[in-house]
Amino acid sequence: MKKINSINYGGKVIGVGLIIMFVIPGMLMLINTILKHEAIWLISRVSFIIGAFILICFTMHLFIELYQDKKIEKYYSKHRNVKIKLNDGKYECGACGSRNISSNDTFCNTCGCRYELTEDKKPQEILNDSEKESHATVNEK
Repeated sequence: MKKINSINYGGKVIGVGLIIMFVIPGMLMLINTILKHEAIWLISRVSFIIGAFILICFTMHLFIELYQDKKIEKYYSKHRNVKIKLNDGKYECGACGSRNISSNDTFCNTCGCRYELTEDKKPQEILNDSEKESHATVNEK
């Protein structure tokens, strides 16, 4: 599962959705009371539908991101005193996230965390393994 990251643009998308969903149709309805034209009424309805679509899609996006964050936090809480091997052959501290770790370090130079062991699997592989284990325990019951 690829990580979705909506930091710094979530509020902007909600704002745009609310403007398209409520502000623009409201202004068009006010204009329509003066001009009484069918096209203005239709445009206000289309604007409301587009705004609702934006808000629904963003809400789904946000729920997916929150689910992923929950799974990643679960992984990292179990691997605080572990060196995590990254894709490029480097290591990351499980406690602070520092990437200034070599393969023979026994502690983190940034936070001072002493490593109990080295995790050779990548976080995504371990998350997949934990999901398989949870499915297996459910099936056994």
